[in-house]
Amino acid sequence: MAASLSVSEVYEIISNTVVPSGETIELPLDQSLGHFLAEDIASPTPIPAFTNSAMDGYAFSSTVLSSASPIRLPVLGAAFAGTPSNAATPSSAAIKVTTGACVPDAYDTVIPYEKVNAFEVDGCPHIEFNAFDIKPKANVRLRGEEIKAGAVVLSAGTRLSAAEIGLAAALGRSHLKCRRIRAAVFATGDELTEPGKPLRAGAIYDVNSHLIEASLRQWGVEVRNLGILPDDPDCQRSAIHNALHDCDFLITSGGVGESEKDFTTRVLAECGDVSHYFIRMRPGKPFSFGTLKGNARTTYFFALPGNPVAAAMSAKLFLREAVHLAAGTHAPLERLSARAATAVKGRLGRTDFVRGIIAFADGEYRFRPASSQSSAMLTSLVGMNAIAVFNEDSAGAEANEIIDVLRMPE
Repeated sequence: MAASLSVSEVYEIISNTVVPSGETIELPLDQSLGHFLAEDIASPTPIPAFTNSAMDGYAFSSTVLSSASPIRLPVLGAAFAGTPSNAATPSSAAIKVTTGACVPDAYDTVIPYEKVNAFEVDGCPHIEFNAFDIKPKANVRLRGEEIKAGAVVLSAGTRLSAAEIGLAAALGRSHLKCRRIRAAVFATGDELTEPGKPLRAGAIYDVNSHLIEASLRQWGVEVRNLGILPDDPDCQRSAIHNALHDCDFLITSGGVGESEKDFTTRVLAECGDVSHYFIRMRPGKPFSFGTLKGNARTTYFFALPGNPVAAAMSAKLFLREAVHLAAGTHAPLERLSARAATAVKGRLGRTDFVRGIIAFADGEYRFRPASSQSSAMLTSLVGMNAIAVFNEDSAGAEANEIIDVLRMPE
């Protein structure tokens, strides 16, 4: 009989089993989007590398602001982005600067063009302005004020979005070491039909393998869909053995029971150590997990529940966490407190994950559950952005109670 586990026990099993996995590859910067970083990246220089102007204007020393207004300064030179000034920089003078231009060490303040009166005296440009129009050290970006030299700015395990790629570019990186996580997804069952083909009597379309594949791709995993495997042990054995050579995860949904037509469990037993559990949660009670061996590679196996919503929720809660552990990081779901807009049902003795919508209004988050919590209704996932969590000692909440809510991951 399958063991009964709490949600926290499932997380513990996964965290004690999954270690950083996958192949480390070096990718050109512009091809690394969505991959997991496989190295810590430290800044080789301070950022900014030099003190520079935050706007077009005139740079000068803030010591002159103690003088009586109006302040008049000769302009002895100019600095442009990429072209520093070679002019002398006495504290009683100024230079013209553009945004991003290097500000000389002797100067620490920039006043914008529109706040000065520019004029000439004997052919020499001057500026005049009121001291109260500018604060000392305004409008300059100091050397190293964003990042100190040697500071780690991107850690191994980071999922690379456009922002991280831009930051890596700012550090001068043209290539990044990334971790390639690969998964194979399949479905079993003679009742399944690929979308796009006509349904025969008693058949249904394969939903779960496509749903799981899409989730994995959103999490930065390279996915190979093995399609629908028939209830035939030789066919399943061949497909699974082939997948074990080049995948870090092998995922199916349902199909690991003990019926006379279920061969998946027996085939998996030949390949490694897989355990079957009943999790005290709704949706998503059935769950199988373990490790399979293919040559020198260890592959993590997940069998998610058969009902589509239960499969999706188990993937978001457990498979997503395992993917991040394999990438060398940890990505807990964001937990918030929210006020229940309506009564929400739970049941003692299990953890209920209630799908719904969270919105911020009048200074607080409010949670409204989806109208249906059926594990078979995919429409109850569409548009939902949060999950209310009721632990095993909770029977739900009344309207207006404060409850724990997780932001639903992509």
